[in-house]
Amino acid sequence: MSRAARGLLGLGLLLSVTGQAAPPKPARPAKAEAPDPLGPRLTLPRCAPDPAAACWAQAPALARFAPGLGLEGEALTLDPPARLAWDAEGLLLRVDSSPPGHRWEWGVGLEGKSIEQTVPGAGSGAGVHRLRGPAAPVRGQTWALYLGLAGPVARGVGARTWAEAGPGRPTRPLHLLLTEAGPLGLELRVDIAPDGALAVAAPGAALRAELDRWAPPPGSKGAPPPWVVSGTGALTVPLPPEPGWVQIEARWVDDKGLVVDHQALRRWMEPARSPRVGSAEMPFPLPQRWAPASGPPLRAAGHRLCGPAALDDALALIAAEWARVTGAPLRADGRCTLRLELDPRLPAEAFVVQTEAKGATLRAGGRAAAVWAGLGLVDLVGPDGAAPAATWEDAPQIRRRVLYHSINTKATRAWNIDDHVTFLERVVSRGRYTEVHLLFNDSLVVPGFEGWAHARALRPAELGRLLTTLQVLGVEAVPAVNSPDHADWLIAQKPELMEDVNTTLLDPRHPDTLPTLQAWATALLALFPGARRLHLGHDEAAWQSDRWFEDEQNPRTAGTHRALLFAEELEAMVRFAAARNLEIDIWDDVFVPEWNGNKDGLHHALGLLAPDVRARVHLMAWSDLGDPVRRFGGPDGFPLSRVHTGYHEPKRAGLADDKAVVEGEGLALFVPAPWLGFGNPTGSRALNYHFTSVLLAGWTAWDPELSRTSIPALLQDLAGHPSLQPGLGPLSGRPATPLVSAGGAAPPPSAALTLPAQLSALGLPQAPTPVEAKLGAPLRWVLPPGAAGLRVAWAARVDHDLEQRLLAELRTAPKAADRALATLIWEGADDTEHRVPIELGLDIGVLDADPRAVSLWRTSGGLGLASPEAAASHPGAEDRRVLRAELAAPLPAGARAVRLEVDRPGVALLVLGAGALPGATP
Repeated sequence: MSRAARGLLGLGLLLSVTGQAAPPKPARPAKAEAPDPLGPRLTLPRCAPDPAAACWAQAPALARFAPGLGLEGEALTLDPPARLAWDAEGLLLRVDSSPPGHRWEWGVGLEGKSIEQTVPGAGSGAGVHRLRGPAAPVRGQTWALYLGLAGPVARGVGARTWAEAGPGRPTRPLHLLLTEAGPLGLELRVDIAPDGALAVAAPGAALRAELDRWAPPPGSKGAPPPWVVSGTGALTVPLPPEPGWVQIEARWVDDKGLVVDHQALRRWMEPARSPRVGSAEMPFPLPQRWAPASGPPLRAAGHRLCGPAALDDALALIAAEWARVTGAPLRADGRCTLRLELDPRLPAEAFVVQTEAKGATLRAGGRAAAVWAGLGLVDLVGPDGAAPAATWEDAPQIRRRVLYHSINTKATRAWNIDDHVTFLERVVSRGRYTEVHLLFNDSLVVPGFEGWAHARALRPAELGRLLTTLQVLGVEAVPAVNSPDHADWLIAQKPELMEDVNTTLLDPRHPDTLPTLQAWATALLALFPGARRLHLGHDEAAWQSDRWFEDEQNPRTAGTHRALLFAEELEAMVRFAAARNLEIDIWDDVFVPEWNGNKDGLHHALGLLAPDVRARVHLMAWSDLGDPVRRFGGPDGFPLSRVHTGYHEPKRAGLADDKAVVEGEGLALFVPAPWLGFGNPTGSRALNYHFTSVLLAGWTAWDPELSRTSIPALLQDLAGHPSLQPGLGPLSGRPATPLVSAGGAAPPPSAALTLPAQLSALGLPQAPTPVEAKLGAPLRWVLPPGAAGLRVAWAARVDHDLEQRLLAELRTAPKAADRALATLIWEGADDTEHRVPIELGLDIGVLDADPRAVSLWRTSGGLGLASPEAAASHPGAEDRRVLRAELAAPLPAGARAVRLEVDRPGVALLVLGAGALPGATP
C-alpha cells in the first residue's frame, strides 16, 4: 500500500533587503514589516502607448490565463501574448490578439492593496489599453494589479487570471516594479533536489521562499505561523511542512536602497516523510518495540480466529474487518491459526503480536487492547494481503484518550445510525480511544422528557446500539450535560429558568433550575448503565450584563458576583454526581483569566469551591490560552486533559514535552457526522473535523512523538492506509475485470493528469483512459455474468457556485437523492433498475480538492496524481486526487449493466477506469 510523503503550505511576510543570510529553517518574519500579499512579481519598463514602440520588447509577456482553484473554465494561452508597461499616466496593457467573446478586467492600486481598494477598469479588443491607478506612477514604486480575462464558460461567464503554472490566483495581485528600462535580466534559478531546493540569484539579491496557501483560515485564531525562509544570494530551501506551490522571490536594490528588479518563480514541493509513520512493512503508529523475524510473510487467505469466549463479540468485529480490508474470509472457531489471548501479566492497554507464515499469536492485557491488537494486525496485512514475520508490542504513553462528541441531529441532514456505528467500529476503534463523551441535549429522546426532544432525535434503542458498540470496543461511554450556559434547548421547554439577559444561560438561583437539571441528568444516566464518569461542561458561561446594578432585572442574582453564582451551581452539580460515585469532567476556560475567565471575573469561582468538590474535578483544557498545562497541571494541580476543538497544529503542539503532566489528550467533535469532510478546496475548516483527524488525535495521544510531525504530512504519509478507507468493502481483495466505458466525453485539457501506465494502485489493471460523464452524456458499462459489484476510479469537477450550494443543502435536504451529483443505475437481468445516489463528500471528491482529504467516507482508497503544471515542477507531485469506490451490486438476481447519469448542470465526473468485481473470493 502506498504511504508516500506529501503536505501543504502557509503565507509569509515581506523580508528586509538588508542583513546577513538567515539560516535555512522556517521562521516568522519580524512583526514590524508590512504585510506582502503573496503574488507573482514582474518588472515593467517605461514605454509609450504606441504598440510599435521598441520598448515593448523589454515588457514582460503574459500568455497563460487560468481559473482559480476549483473554479469553472479551462486555461487559455494567448499567442502572441499580452504585455505590460507603464508611462506617466498609468499602466499600459498591449493586446495583439484577444479570444472572441472575452474582455479584460483589472484593478490597479499601490502594493499591498486588496482588490476592493484598487481602481477598476475593463476593455476589450486588440491595441494598447490604459490602466489608470489612484495616482501617477513613479519609477521605483511597486504597484498591485489584479488582471483578469473574462469570457464564456459552460454556465455563463468565468474569469481567468495570469498564472505561470497551476491555477490562477484571483485574490493575489501581480506586483509590478516600475523601472526605466525594464528588467535587468538578473538571474534567479531554482533547482529542485530530493531534500529541498537551491535558489541562486545574481549577487545582492534578497531571497525569500514561502508557501502559497490558497485559503488561509479566517482571521488569525488557530492559524499556524507562516512558513518562510530567507537569505541573500543563494538560499537553501528545505522541504516544506506541507505539499504545495512554493513561491521563491528575489529582490535587488541599488546603492540608494531603491528596488531595481524583482522576480518570482513557483515550484511544487512536498515534505519529507514522517519518521514516525514507518512503511508498508510496519504497523502504524509505530510500536514501541518492533523485531522483524526471518521467514515468509503471513498471508491473508485460509485463516481461522479463536480467543476467549468473553471476547466473542470483539472476535467477530476483528473477523469482519479482516474480510473487509483483505478480501479474504476469516472464520472464528476453535481450529485457529490466529489466536487471541488475554494475558494478565500485561498492563490493561498493552498488547503483543507475533506473526509468522502459519499464523499469529496476539496477547492483550484487556478487551480494548485485544481489539487494538487485532485491528493492528488487520491493517498490517492490509489489502495487499501479507504481513511480515515479526514480533511487536505496544502500550499507550498517555492514560486517557478522549473523544468528546456533541451529536446535534437537528443541525444537519438526516442522521444515519448505521453510519455512526461504522464510525465507531472503524475509526474510533483504530484511534485507540479510552472514552467517548456523548452530548445530545435535545437530540436524544430521554424517558420522562420525551417532549423535550426534537423530531429527528435519537431513540433509546439507537443510543443502545452506540453503547453496545463501544462496549465491544472496550471504550468507556460517558454521558455529558452542559450547564449553566448552552442551555437554550432546555430553556425552550422551561423559559422561566432563563437568566434575564443571556437567552442560553440558566438562572442558577431559580428554585426549579437545579431540580429540573438534575432530574433530566438522572434520566439520562439511566440510559448509560454502569457509567463511571459524568461530563458537566460548564464552559463559556457569560451573563452579558454590562452594569449589574443598572440593567439587572433578575432579583435573585442582581448585584451578586458572577463567580459566586457559577461556583454555587457547579458545586451543586458536582455533589449531585459525587452522590452517585461518578468522576467529574468540566472544561477549564472559565477558570483562565486570560480567556473566558475574564468575563464577569468568573475565574475566581475555582477558589470558591469546597476542597472535597475540587478533589473530584478533572479539568479538560481545550485551548492553550493562559497556558492551562502550567496553570493547572502537575502534582499540585488538577488532573488535566487536553481536548481540542478541531485538530489544528497550534493546539496539538508540545504534547511530547507535556506528556508527564497531562493525564489525557483528545479531540472535541462538534459535527454530528465527521465523515462529511468536503468543503473549500484547500484550508477547509471541515477537514479539521474529518474522521482522519479523529484518527490522528487518538494516535497522537497514544504516541505523543507524532505531535512533532505536521498533520498534513502525517495524513499524506498515511494515504492508502486501510484505516483511512472506511468505504473499503468485503470485495476489496478481489481482482477487477476491466470494463470498457460507453458514452461520455473526453475530459478537457484542464482536467489532464499525469497518469501512471496502470491503475494497479487502485486495483484497476487496465491502462487509464479518462472519460467524463456530464448532464445528457452518461456512461454505461456492460457487466460480465455473476458480477458482484463495480470498482471505479473517479473524481468530480464541480462548478464553484454549485459546490457552495451543495454545502448548504447538506443541512436542508433530508433525502440523499436531493443532494446527489449523479445517479448510479444498476440494470437487472429482468429489466429492473436500482438507483443509487452519488453524493459529493461521501462517494466522490473534487478533483482539485485539498490533497489532505486522503479518502472520503464511502470510498476505498485514493490515488494522488499530478496536473501537468505540477509534474513539470516535481516528478512526484500530487496536487489532484482520484478516489476508488467499490459499489456492491444491490440487485439480488445480479446485474447485467450499470450506468452513471449526472443529474446537475455544472458537474462532470471524471472516470479513469472501471472494473467488474467477481461474485466469489478467488
